[in-house]
Amino acid sequence: MGIGRLWSYVCRDGPSGFGACSTAEQVTAGIDASNLTAIVT
Repeated sequence: MGIGRLWSYVCRDGPSGFGACSTAEQVTAGIDASNLTAIVT
């Protein structure tokens, strides 16, 4: 399996429509997170 073929396998979209190569901007597009609180530990 060539690297290009492997990369296309890794980057394919899952059931959510996003995959390992999706950016944060793509995932959060259209989401209003102004009233959300995140706790990072």
